[in-house]
Amino acid sequence: MAAPAERDFDYYLRNNFMFDTAGFCGAIGSVKTALVEIPAERLVFATDYPQEIRGREIVRDFVNDIRKLGPVGETILSGNVDVLLKGRNARCTA
Repeated sequence: MAAPAERDFDYYLRNNFMFDTAGFCGAIGSVKTALVEIPAERLVFATDYPQEIRGREIVRDFVNDIRKLGPVGETILSGNVDVLLKGRNARCTA
């Protein structure tokens, strides 16, 4: 028998999971809806590239819509990469 979790599920959702915006098909409404339950600090932009989006303009518009969210959008676009990689990108050299 498994031991019971130390905390409720929402704790793990908000602290242990990262969610990728690539699956949102370029729809800013989906990002806004995700933000109702998922903190911006747990969303990261397109680590897998939005495969279902084929047009360059659609990706550009999606990125611009995320930027319009202000600091929350910038967190999603670039601020969370270090969280996802656990500091590895700070040690990379070009």
